[in-house]
Amino acid sequence: MTHILDATSPLSAERELLLAVLHRSLHDLKPNAPAQDRSASVAFFSNADGHLQTVCDLLDLDCGQVQARVRHQYPDGG
Repeated sequence: MTHILDATSPLSAERELLLAVLHRSLHDLKPNAPAQDRSASVAFFSNADGHLQTVCDLLDLDCGQVQARVRHQYPDGG
C-alpha cells in the first residue's frame, strides 16, 4: 500500500468509516461467513463495480496492492 497509517495521529471519522468497510469486507471473506456476505465481499475486492477503487482513492491506497494483499491472505478467494 502506498500510504502507511500514522498510528500517532487521530483518524478522521470518514477515514475510520472507510477502514471499517475494508475490515468488514475482509471478515466476510472467511469461509464461515454467510454465503451472500462472502459473495458480496468477493465482488467488492474484485472491484467489479469500482467501489474498491473509490475506497482506496479516498484512503490514498493503491487498489492493485490491496487486491494483491487480499489474494495473498485468501488465496482460494475466501
